[in-house]
Amino acid sequence: MAFLIKRFKERMNHFMAAHLANVQTQSQIQHIQTMQALKVIASHLDPRLIGQLPSGEGQFIELTDEVSLIPNYANRLSVDDVFLLSFPRSGNTWMRTIIGGILYPHHLFQSLQDLDDYIPDLNTRFPNHNHFSSPRVIKSHQPYHQREGWQNPNLYGKFIYILRHPYKAITSYYDFERFRAPYLFTTLGDFVEQVVMGGYHFGNWQQHVISWLYGAKRAQSTLFLRYEDLQKQTIPTIIQIGGFLGKPLNEAQAEIIRQFASQENMIEMDKKGSEVPGYELVRRGDERQTKTKESLTDDMKAMIYAYNKEQMDAWGYGADGSVNFDYPNKGKYDR
Repeated sequence: MAFLIKRFKERMNHFMAAHLANVQTQSQIQHIQTMQALKVIASHLDPRLIGQLPSGEGQFIELTDEVSLIPNYANRLSVDDVFLLSFPRSGNTWMRTIIGGILYPHHLFQSLQDLDDYIPDLNTRFPNHNHFSSPRVIKSHQPYHQREGWQNPNLYGKFIYILRHPYKAITSYYDFERFRAPYLFTTLGDFVEQVVMGGYHFGNWQQHVISWLYGAKRAQSTLFLRYEDLQKQTIPTIIQIGGFLGKPLNEAQAEIIRQFASQENMIEMDKKGSEVPGYELVRRGDERQTKTKESLTDDMKAMIYAYNKEQMDAWGYGADGSVNFDYPNKGKYDR
C-alpha cells in the first residue's frame, strides 16, 4: 500500500511539474506575441518607441481599453537631476525651449522635436547618449504619487513646477487630446467632467498641484512659476530660472534666450518637427487646432472652479477667468 501511495505521489509531482512548465511556456509565448504586436504598433506610431518597450524583470506593460506602453526609466534617473513638472498644456514646451537656451548651444535645437533629445520627457522616451547638460533637466506630467522612480526617496530633490489657469490648460488639453485620439471624447463637457473628477491620465488640476506642493516639502530646492508671469515678465523670469539652474544670466543674455524661445521662433521650430507630427504645439493667441471650436460654458467653468477653488484662489486664478498678479502663494514655495 505504501508503495502505491509513493508511486501515486511521484506521478502527481511529475504531472504538476509538466503542467507548470506548460503554463510557463504558454505565458512566455503570449508575452512574445504581445511584444511583437506592440512593436508593430510602435513602428507605425513612432519608431523611437521600439527601443523603449519594456523587457526583463521589474518592467511592465499595462493593457486596458487602450494600449499603453510604460517604459521603465527609474534606473536611469539621478539624484542630481532637475525635474520640470506641470499639469498638461501649462507651458512646458515653452519652458523647455527656454531651459534649452540656457543650458545648451542654440544650434542643437533646429526643431521642437530636438527638445526630446536634451530635455527628455519621462512620459515618452529617454535618449541613449551622454551629452546632457549639467544639471540634466527632465520633463514629466506625472503627479507626485505616480512619479517615475518613486522607490528612491532621494530623487526629485530639485524641481521646477509650472502652473497655468486651469480654464486655459484644460481647454488646450482637450484640443490636444481631440487631435491625438478623437474617438475618446465627443464634447468638451465630457472631457471637463473626466478631468475634474480625476479620472483622466494625470488627474485633476488641483490634485496635481497639491501633489507637488507635498513633494516640495521633501525637496531641497523648488521653483513654482506661473505661465502668466512668464508672459508678463519674461526677462526677469528667465534670469530667475537661470539662477535656479546654477547658470547666472545678465539681462543681455536673457534677451538672447527670450528671442530664441520667442513665439515666432518656436513656430518655425514646430514646422520643422514636433513631438506630435501634424499638431501645431505653438499657436498664436487662442487659436484651436481641431475642428471642434468649443469653449468653456459658464456651467463648465463653475464645475472646474468648484473642484479647484482652493488652489485657484491661492495662485491668483479667478472664477471668471481672470489672473491676479498679487496672489497668496507668490514666492511661497521658492527656495
